[in-house]
Formats: sequence, C-alpha cells, structure tokens
Amino acid sequence: SVAADRFAAAEAHIRHGLRLAEHEQLPYWVAKAHRHLAGIAAERNDLEEARRELTYVLDLARGIDLETQRDEMVAGAHTALAFSYL
Repeated sequence: SVAADRFAAAEAHIRHGLRLAEHEQLPYWVAKAHRHLAGIAAERNDLEEARRELTYVLDLARGIDLETQRDEMVAGAHTALAFSYL
C-alpha cells in the first residue's frame, strides 16, 4: 500500500540519519531518531515496539548535555509513552 511504502521510506531515511548521528556521537540526534522510529511503530500499531523505542529514548536522554534538549527529549518520550496506553 502507499502508506506502507511511505513508512518504509521514512524509516529508511531515519535509520540513515541514526547511523550518521551514532558515528558522529550526537546523543540528541540519536535519541530523536529513536523517538521518530517509535512514532512509526505506533502508526503501524506496534505499540510494544514503540514503547521499547521510547524507553530507550529516556535512557539516551541522560547523555544529552544541553538541558533544554534533554528536557525536550524526556518530555516528548513521556508524552508519547502516556498516549501509547490510551
């Protein structure tokens, strides 16, 4: 389907960005990529995978030095986790 193709393309682009962020050791962007992967999993109705990704985001957020970025990541992950249980 068109939607499945779009999700696959989006996931491929996010995973490419994730590899770059990991290589450059950019924890904010690594966490952001995983947060986006959680969103794709949620859209596919794979809530277990979405929750695993979001839990990992919370772990990764501890390595973000800039407080505003860390707070953004934690708040976004907690909000998404809460919505995943509705």
